[in-house]
Amino acid sequence: MDSYVRLRYRIDGELEEKNPIPLQLRAQITSRLKIMAGMDIAEKRTTADGHIEIRHQNRNIDFRVSTFPS
Repeated sequence: MDSYVRLRYRIDGELEEKNPIPLQLRAQITSRLKIMAGMDIAEKRTTADGHIEIRHQNRNIDFRVSTFPS
C-alpha cells in the first residue's frame, strides 16, 4: 500500500502532478476541497463533481473538482 496520495490537476488541458501528499492528510484535504466545491463530504463510494471560484490578484480563477473512489 502506498504511503502517499497523488494530487493531479490540469491547467489549460495539461495534466500536472506535483509533490505527493502524506496518506495521513488524505481525509482532511479531501473533506476541505469537497466543502469548498459544494460537494457532499459523506459520499465516498461514488464519483462526484464540484466547482470552486476564487479571486486572486484581481483575477477570477475557476476550479473544477472531481473525486472518484480508487
